[in-house]
Amino acid sequence: MANRTNTNGKSGQVDIESGNTCIDSLPFSPAVRRDGKRNKSALARRDISPSSVARFHTKYKRAANGCLLWTGSVMGAGYGQFVLERDEYGHQEHLGAHRVAYVLAKGDIPQGFVVRHTCDTPPCVEPDHLILGVQADNIQDAAVQGRYKFAKPWLQKITDAQVAEILVSVETGAALAQRFGVTKSCISSIRRGLRRKAA
Repeated sequence: MANRTNTNGKSGQVDIESGNTCIDSLPFSPAVRRDGKRNKSALARRDISPSSVARFHTKYKRAANGCLLWTGSVMGAGYGQFVLERDEYGHQEHLGAHRVAYVLAKGDIPQGFVVRHTCDTPPCVEPDHLILGVQADNIQDAAVQGRYKFAKPWLQKITDAQVAEILVSVETGAALAQRFGVTKSCISSIRRGLRRKAA
């Protein structure tokens, strides 16, 4: 259970296990695009049907460390996966279970935001362990925990001396990519100054 302040300024308790969840949304949440389609990176409470909510609450269990561990299917890296009911076109959307837990307990996820785990336990759906952030925060969290060595590991193949060589070379991007073991787009980005610059 966690305290939160609603958008109307009132404070209240949220408890994901009881099903007593928040349905108000953040005022800056563009969950639906102008063309009527939902932003994939945004998620609003209204996108989750009551039957999906009921099904969600059958798929986790309390762990000794305080986490609510997802017992349903999982995606890569151990994150829980929750599938919404089919829409009018017959499509089913697969969502991170922690994202659904955040929306049910704390409110909408605006476009461009991710849900981060403060407990560093990917299958956890405990709202007290979930906070909003941006992808850069997520990468930093993973780096601190030793799970993500470099934000852009493909750039580590190129040394500063090689970057300097690429910048003055008259060889084609394809030839340089083959010589240095990277992609042509990596060479192109270096030449345009979008990626690595020589020290």
